[in-house]
Amino acid sequence: MDAGAVSTAVSFISGGLAGAVVNSLVGQIWQRRALALKLVDRYFDTYSELAAIKTLLANPSLLSDAAQRNRVRAIGDWFEIAASLYNRGKVDRALLDDLGLDTEIIDFRTKAEQSRACDDELKIWTALKSFPIRARFHSFFSCEGR
Repeated sequence: MDAGAVSTAVSFISGGLAGAVVNSLVGQIWQRRALALKLVDRYFDTYSELAAIKTLLANPSLLSDAAQRNRVRAIGDWFEIAASLYNRGKVDRALLDDLGLDTEIIDFRTKAEQSRACDDELKIWTALKSFPIRARFHSFFSCEGR
């Protein structure tokens, strides 16, 4: 085999390999974005229920009823899944941050901790407990419109 044929074969193989790597990376980005959009879609589907849950967490005496506690658990379990996917980098974090879902996760966790009625649930919501706390300083430090 002459040098030209070897060079062509190496170029073909390395080009194919590079194409496969790029294709894989782009596929992973799109998968993270698609999963983030599914989480956002689910969040909007449960938006009114989440408002009711926040009311329950603000009034822990209402959580003595098993049905009400189960409502809180269902939303908490969903936030646990969302936090786990976020913590592991399986979703597009920037998209969720831009849409405010990270703030909603932190808000739910804070309200659940403050209610003291969800202590048992908080023990099993490990991803929710370890979800990053990041302050949103952009609007505070922004000089736009001043």
